[in-house]
Amino acid sequence: MTKTETIKFSKIILNWYDFNARKLPWRIEPKNSKKGILINPYHTLVSEFMLQQTSVKTVIPYFKNFIQKWPSIEKLSNASEDEVLSEWAGLGYYSRARNLIKCSIILREKFNNTLPSNLHYLQNLPGVGPYTAAAIRSIAFNQPAVVIDGNVERVISRLFCIEKPVKSSKKLIYCLTDQVTCKKRPGDFAQALMDIGATICNSKKPKCNICPLLKHCKAYKNNLTLSIPHKEKKKKKPTRYGYAFFCIFKKKYLILEKRPENGLLGGMMSLPTSDWKERKEIVNIPKIFTNYHEIKGDISHSFSHFNLKLKVLIIKKNQLPKNMKIQKITELDLKSFPKIFQKIINHALNSDYLNNLKN
Repeated sequence: MTKTETIKFSKIILNWYDFNARKLPWRIEPKNSKKGILINPYHTLVSEFMLQQTSVKTVIPYFKNFIQKWPSIEKLSNASEDEVLSEWAGLGYYSRARNLIKCSIILREKFNNTLPSNLHYLQNLPGVGPYTAAAIRSIAFNQPAVVIDGNVERVISRLFCIEKPVKSSKKLIYCLTDQVTCKKRPGDFAQALMDIGATICNSKKPKCNICPLLKHCKAYKNNLTLSIPHKEKKKKKPTRYGYAFFCIFKKKYLILEKRPENGLLGGMMSLPTSDWKERKEIVNIPKIFTNYHEIKGDISHSFSHFNLKLKVLIIKKNQLPKNMKIQKITELDLKSFPKIFQKIINHALNSDYLNNLKN
């Protein structure tokens, strides 16, 4: 694109955004951003962490609760990890929460509870990669940066009719996005491209008839909209198997453990489980969890890299195993557990066997 074409393109995108921007709790309206009003950078930081591999719809209530509980970098930096992980429960990818806490501590100690706009400083923060750093710089500080998420990759691929898979076109997509990015309103421009990708230029049923970029879209002109971006065949996810132990202590309490920091669901409170292996054979059940009753049915859950099937064993204990904690069954807050354990607890509590024990 020539400079004139780029300016014209920017105007089309921003004019559309001025009237069609999604109203999200971590944003400010275009009418305010045009006046030079900036959003609280901390809000951008939290939202970008939450939005990593998670949908906007899922994030909204979590973001509202999180900001209400920890309204500033300083407040978050003084929070305990257990407290933050509990609030994050159900959102998944818990390393994000731990990295966010680490970020807040660094920002408190090195940046006086403020967020830098410099890309180098941003990318040195825990859990902040090139995309997140660019999004913060652009959206929070309205400074030029190339912001590319999955939605932008799709829009740019179709706009310029890039027929190769996204994985092998990253550099080209970056150059083309850089070429068209508006330097005067970079934050609004980045969010506009995201919104077009999320609401119009979606992957399966693009609404080309209402797209502001229709006249410029080379994929549309070549009748290739549905085949771009080219999709590579996804590898079938393996299935892992194991046991979850619903251990009742002295008839009133549920035995819980904290998962290892570096593993899956790291640092979260959960039920004890066996290892999760890609085999159906009987796994070795620890001696402390013998004399069990197996509940009918499996609990299925899907993680990013594998599917999981667990059998649930109910066990009655009068001695508390080492390094484990207890919580009254009647006072359980399911929302404080990861989703897989929410399923397991519900499955056990609603089982005929447990209901017969109560009677």
